[in-house]
Amino acid sequence: MYKKLRQFRCLFLFDFKTLILTPFFLLILVIFFVVSGVLFFFPGGFFIKNTSSFDGLFSSFMNISTIVIPLSVNSVWIKEKLSGTKELLLSYPLDDYLTVLSKNLAGIFSSFVLILPTLFYPVVLWPVGNFSPGILFTQYTGLICLFIFQVSLSLFVSELFTIRFVKLSGAVSYSISLFLSFFIIVFLYILHYIPVLTGVSDRFALVLDWISPVYRFSEFNRGIMDTSNIFYFLIGALFFILLQERLLFFTRRRLR
Repeated sequence: MYKKLRQFRCLFLFDFKTLILTPFFLLILVIFFVVSGVLFFFPGGFFIKNTSSFDGLFSSFMNISTIVIPLSVNSVWIKEKLSGTKELLLSYPLDDYLTVLSKNLAGIFSSFVLILPTLFYPVVLWPVGNFSPGILFTQYTGLICLFIFQVSLSLFVSELFTIRFVKLSGAVSYSISLFLSFFIIVFLYILHYIPVLTGVSDRFALVLDWISPVYRFSEFNRGIMDTSNIFYFLIGALFFILLQERLLFFTRRRLR
């Protein structure tokens, strides 16, 4: 047990450092911080509405994350191919679940690093409005849950094009996985707006809202802490993590 924990710790630290200790990640962090702030203050109408609300800020976080999360985490599997360690990963006697968990936790913690600088906005704006600490806590809880879900989805797509499609180069694998992750996340977002655009039945609209993360996150954004929404994101993340583990398992078995 101790040996496995030590292996997991080494894998996690390696993957985490690989993700965040790069100029590219720093660039993503700056872009996420600046663009979300610009969208909040200007198109979000913070000055026009004159209301004490961070709804627009967290809506901008949600929208920008469709591309920022895949950009920041998809490389964690792709770098196995670029560095030539993919074959070692598939042949070394490591438990598949340890490998998958280390990469997902590294991706999740790197997404938390993206969140940390955004605390600047509430800290600076707190004196100018009567903000609710409870609502702000709920909004950040929703953002964390959303990021966990998006990280696991993006890493599944990234692993698929790294482990399964072995003939693709690292750059091609990264580009395709990035586009596909973005497409899937946006598709899930669009499901929430289909009833408004098409006028489908109320029952079908409820089904689409149940599937789409937009409705779930919007409740967090309104300050509603519903455990069903937390379970939605965490169970969805667990589903994609299990898919990653199974994919790695069957790939190992195929190579034996």
